[in-house]
Amino acid sequence: MRDTDGQARLSNDAHYLQSTARLFGWHIAWEPDGCARMSRGDQTLRAFFTPGGAFWHARATGPGTTDHDLALTDTVQALERHGDDPTMPPAA
Repeated sequence: MRDTDGQARLSNDAHYLQSTARLFGWHIAWEPDGCARMSRGDQTLRAFFTPGGAFWHARATGPGTTDHDLALTDTVQALERHGDDPTMPPAA
């Protein structure tokens, strides 16, 4: 999906995941294939989207993870569970 300036435009699902990841202290990078790679310490989530931009599934890697696809709600819960508490000020 492209906007009028030719820039990639995020779908609602992609925007929601990106915003949630950043809120909970995850680093997010967009890969050339359109996947979102979210990382924090030794945890990584890679989210896949359909050609129309809808969330398809995610895969998690890191200690304590199992090898299976995650639904959107599972992905958001993982970002929240393994992320920073957004209500606490950053450590000095």
